[in-house]
Amino acid sequence: MSLIDSARQSLRGRLAVSLVVGSVVVLSLSFVALHLMIRGELYSHVDEDLSLRLRAVATYAIAHPGSESITEFMPQFRTRAHQDFFQIWDGRGRTLARSDSSAGRDLPHLESVVGRPMYHDLQLPDGHRGRAVSESFALPPGDSRRALTVVTAEEIENLESLESRIHFALLLGVLAAIVILQISREKSAPCSPIRVRQGG
Repeated sequence: MSLIDSARQSLRGRLAVSLVVGSVVVLSLSFVALHLMIRGELYSHVDEDLSLRLRAVATYAIAHPGSESITEFMPQFRTRAHQDFFQIWDGRGRTLARSDSSAGRDLPHLESVVGRPMYHDLQLPDGHRGRAVSESFALPPGDSRRALTVVTAEEIENLESLESRIHFALLLGVLAAIVILQISREKSAPCSPIRVRQGG
């Protein structure tokens, strides 16, 4: 093999390596982008559902002082009795009502502001992973409760399991693409010229 052929083969090899490395970087960035997009889409639906339930709970509780516990029987809330939670506090931090699913245990009294829902990841009273939304509500003058803080929460372990399966499938796809690129590079690599020995 001549010196020029050797240099060409080395250059071709370097280009192939650069192509593989570049492809791995692109695929890795695509994996991260897909992860963020899928997670955002999944959690946006959960957050929207939580916010709707919080509004339903708060609307009833504001209009029915002393009867906040009736919220437990609202059709807007009772969607999945063992996976949905709520709790209502007054302006003094006293619990006015909580869902039966809490089994007498409190949800965290999460940070909240008036007029803006805040979303949180937390551990639910039953020990499972959950997602929650909190918001405070000002009450009319003369209402002895002063203000209301409402938290609604939902178990998300099934959602996290689905997210893990999607991530595993994406990762397998990335690894398969990398393997295919590597095989293609090896097949396209130039073969060394065959030297023919001449007989004496």
